[in-house]
Amino acid sequence: MNSDSYHHLICIIQISTTTADYVIDALQLYIKIRQYLAPSFENPDKLKVFHSSNDLLHIQRNFGIFVTGYIDTQEAFELLRGTKQIGFDKMAKELLGRDVEKLPQLADWRLSPLPDDLIVYAAADTRFLFECWLKLKYEAVSIEREEFPASKKASLKVISPFKAQTAERAWQNYVNANPNCNELLTAKHKTQFMALFIWRDAKGKEHDIHPNKIIKPKDLENLISHNPTNMINLRQRLTPCKYLGCSYYPQILDIFTDSNEGLQLDLDAIPHGNNTPILKLNYDSMSPGNP
Repeated sequence: MNSDSYHHLICIIQISTTTADYVIDALQLYIKIRQYLAPSFENPDKLKVFHSSNDLLHIQRNFGIFVTGYIDTQEAFELLRGTKQIGFDKMAKELLGRDVEKLPQLADWRLSPLPDDLIVYAAADTRFLFECWLKLKYEAVSIEREEFPASKKASLKVISPFKAQTAERAWQNYVNANPNCNELLTAKHKTQFMALFIWRDAKGKEHDIHPNKIIKPKDLENLISHNPTNMINLRQRLTPCKYLGCSYYPQILDIFTDSNEGLQLDLDAIPHGNNTPILKLNYDSMSPGNP
């Protein structure tokens, strides 16, 4: 899964059996995943091995598949050896004596087709996981699936589909988090905040980047608090986005420039997706200090 993507989409699915390793491009085959994997994943009589039950929740959110009949090696390791939430690389080292390279985890798994080296890495990942489970199984033959309470709890969770936060809700959260500043917040602050929030959300969808990776929440608050009037001020308040660099700075500055010059910011003119309801604001109908 690419945690930097807008919807936290699963990019690839790795499956290893006793005879073969498979790497599935989940982005290209998205609409087919449930059709072909649900019969096995939702069958309690077919044992599946995962490392961390969080993966089950991501599978459920992305594909609507409720995984049953599985073993969580992270929980099994904790029950057998007492180490909580051990990472897969450390577990593979301790159980198999293998060094699992971590750097590829930071690669852009949205690439299609994937480079050969990433395919090899992905296939080895689940193959080693299967070997780890065999090792744990031999250490404690008496372990039954019912003895994994955390895994059982995770399998009973129902995850709602991803729903983007609205600009209005984000503003209310900002006001609630800064109660001492409420009397200083004006209609202009609200319009600037919401315009930035909507712009950030639109850029996230356009480039498939999580909005917080474009403008961090703290940077968003700093911008509203300091109201930058030039590029130097703006750069001082922003952490550069590794995906977009500084190319988007002029667009952000335009929001403050228009607002400071008394121009009405037309929030409807900012490109946005269906998940981001837009409120049309009017300075005349909003009194200062009233969020």
